[in-house]
Amino acid sequence: MQQIINADSVRPLLVATSIVPLLTYVSDGIQLLFEEDRIILKSTIQGDLVDVLVDRERTLQALTSIMLLIHGVSKVEETVELEVSNSFDQIHIVIQNRRAYVDSLSAEANLRMSLAETNIRSQGGEFSCYLKPLNVRIDLIQAHLCFNGHA
Repeated sequence: MQQIINADSVRPLLVATSIVPLLTYVSDGIQLLFEEDRIILKSTIQGDLVDVLVDRERTLQALTSIMLLIHGVSKVEETVELEVSNSFDQIHIVIQNRRAYVDSLSAEANLRMSLAETNIRSQGGEFSCYLKPLNVRIDLIQAHLCFNGHA
């Protein structure tokens, strides 16, 4: 709970960052866990991605929490998809398991998801989570828009 309060009240350190190394770091860190549990992790990056304006630590925490949460509800031979794409002004990250239909999250999982959401929103990002099927979407602001005064 204290982490949520801190994430909400302490200003993030926003820096123009490539999202690909952050996603690679998270994926590499959990790949063995997925392999051991025979859960497939499929990553797709669509298009040329520009830098986003993020707090590296908060973003890593949010992405790691989401990946571990989705891993926890996934079954053997299911596929967890990590998709990254861009639009005019945002980078979109979707993490999902199309076969995982969850009625509700445990109290601990709900707290972790709330912290991930707070960390993303504190950076000006957008966050949505759906349980049927389990799908988390994060939209992050492209850095060049902020430096040009548009965001």
